[in-house]
Amino acid sequence: MRIGKIGVIGAGAMGSGIAALAASAGFPVTLLDVPGDGDRNGAAKAGLQRALKAKPPQFMSVDRASLITVGNIADDLGRLAECDWIVEAIIEQPGPKRQLFEQLEAIVKPTAIVTRRGRPSRRMCALRGRARQYRATSRIAVSTSPACGRMASSRSG
Repeated sequence: MRIGKIGVIGAGAMGSGIAALAASAGFPVTLLDVPGDGDRNGAAKAGLQRALKAKPPQFMSVDRASLITVGNIADDLGRLAECDWIVEAIIEQPGPKRQLFEQLEAIVKPTAIVTRRGRPSRRMCALRGRARQYRATSRIAVSTSPACGRMASSRSG
């Protein structure tokens, strides 16, 4: 499978860093976070700004930041339907993760790779209640150690 477009949900330190790295490699990225008061895309914009100001730099070249489109999960989640790889980097709580995966189930294409961070033991918690077809066809890669970036990849189901 060829990755063409990447979606990142969660614009905190990890999510914005992943978005910066992907954009630096030349991938168009959709970076989403929770809607803010006033500016609904404020959290995602702030994450992008943090990545631009980071020391050491998170972008290989700051002009690559133009490959990142920001938004929020309430208004823009549908944009992820175009993505080949979706990275979940939200708060480490089962409720919000379950809710997000419920929403993603309705929009991701069958060939999309969905990557979530967190402990492997919580993977099934995030997928609990999802349709059997979604659990069987979604590719879930679980980050086992965010600090060093090791990935343990498996098919869910």
